[in-house]
Amino acid sequence: MKRVMSAVVGAVTVGVGLAPVAAAAPSGVPEFRPCSEHFKVPFAPDTPGTMNATVVSPFGTDRILCMDWHGFMAAYQLDPSGMKHRLVPPLEAVGSTQYGWSNVYFWDPVAY
Repeated sequence: MKRVMSAVVGAVTVGVGLAPVAAAAPSGVPEFRPCSEHFKVPFAPDTPGTMNATVVSPFGTDRILCMDWHGFMAAYQLDPSGMKHRLVPPLEAVGSTQYGWSNVYFWDPVAY
């Protein structure tokens, strides 16, 4: 009986000890995060050791946010007034559906 009680108390102690870790786990929902360091303006040299995409935008590489979840999904840029503007790859800009990382992105003048 003492062994059974020890096992139960041990299991409860381990479970309570791990509860905060489980609560801190990510929810699995993709979120936008700052990613300006992954972009460069046209004709700027690449940063060695990084993968920089070119962004054609009136605001350069300032305040770019990306969403990735099991791979790159989307990017937008905040204008000086805080409005969001999509950054779209060339094929998407002409109506084609493209998923994943592109080498060039264009600033969409329509804010959302």
